[in-house]
Amino acid sequence: MKKNIQQKLLALRKHIKKLDGAIIAFSGGINSTLLLRLAREELGDKAVAVTAISENYPKGDLKITRRIASLLNIKHIIRDHQKIGDNTCMGKFYGELRNMGEREGRPVLSGFHKGDSEENFDFVAARSNGVVSPFLECDLSKAEIRMLAKEFGLPDYEIETGIKKRPTSAGLSGKMKIKKSGSPRSTSASSRLGSIRLK
Repeated sequence: MKKNIQQKLLALRKHIKKLDGAIIAFSGGINSTLLLRLAREELGDKAVAVTAISENYPKGDLKITRRIASLLNIKHIIRDHQKIGDNTCMGKFYGELRNMGEREGRPVLSGFHKGDSEENFDFVAARSNGVVSPFLECDLSKAEIRMLAKEFGLPDYEIETGIKKRPTSAGLSGKMKIKKSGSPRSTSASSRLGSIRLK
């Protein structure tokens, strides 16, 4: 791993570790999966994942998010919203996460990075509701997130296959070892999540 990436990873761990806990907006994508992994390692049971679903949310995607959360041994809350991708709906979702965080005394974290901008409505909705983006705070780009995910054994399905669709949940197998502040290599090849598109 390049030295600058190692330094950013260290800064990222420190940024997360100083929190009293965290609620992670978890889509099952590569950003939120890496964030969830690090939060689980640094915060233990004080980290919680929340996923928004709706009637148009693919069942296969839900199976994947549940499987990842199970492998990470992290509490996973499912919130039902009418229409995922709708601007108003996502604003309400982040507002709900903000309220949950205020009740529980935990900040809400998202996987946005320095490549995201105000042209991204989800990004704007999250920021307007006080959602914290550790990758952005630590100046990580999408490419750097992918590099770290690879080091942790989290596959990037789009990069590996060029196919923009999620595989079946059958690709999820094995157990993921969690080692507090451990090396990215603490996950063995046999415990990788399998061929999943994580974005």
